[in-house]
Amino acid sequence: YFNLPRQSNSPVRLGNILPSDIDGLRPPPTGTPNFFVGYLANEYGQAFDGVRLFEFRANFAEPLLSTFTERPESPWEVTEFDPTSPPERTDIAQPPPGDFLDSNSDRLSYRLSYRNLGSSESLVVAQTVRVASSPYRAGVRVYQLKRNTGGPFAVTEQSTIGTTDASRWIGAAAQDHQGNIAVGYNFASEQKRPSVLYSGRLASEPAGTFRTEATLVEGTG
Repeated sequence: YFNLPRQSNSPVRLGNILPSDIDGLRPPPTGTPNFFVGYLANEYGQAFDGVRLFEFRANFAEPLLSTFTERPESPWEVTEFDPTSPPERTDIAQPPPGDFLDSNSDRLSYRLSYRNLGSSESLVVAQTVRVASSPYRAGVRVYQLKRNTGGPFAVTEQSTIGTTDASRWIGAAAQDHQGNIAVGYNFASEQKRPSVLYSGRLASEPAGTFRTEATLVEGTG
């Protein structure tokens, strides 16, 4: 058990910390720890909106020698976002008579996807953020942390997929062996039943250039 000291006077916990989960057939380089990502938000009393990266090194022979430490290049300040949502889990509007839905905006969304791309290593993850307040609309913030193998990580993607006429939330991001990124997410509005949509970008395309979204599952209820 690792008890992390608070980084500010905020009474709110440190975002949430999500463990990395490997994709692909190429294992991490020998000695690579399990990476964990968390976030900072000024709405919670932190100095800036940011991303944090931790290393968990498990020692199964002598568990008390295991370590959980923050990477030296962490945290990173990122473009401002708002992880808050209306109280009481009544956030996302859908067509009547449906109830309002919970945005789960206080946490990173499963999964934190790790890929060893050969010459580089990459982590991608998504979280729900506020893109409008009246009425509340949620969007999906997508992050990519990348490094040349063995070097320091940097934030290479920090885009928000969202509009003010509908909500997108609980996104899940992943990448293939070429580094192309896909992200799927829930979608709903007062006029459109909850559905599953997706977007993405090629590794060769500039950061932030997510493509026109398409429907994966059309909601019927």
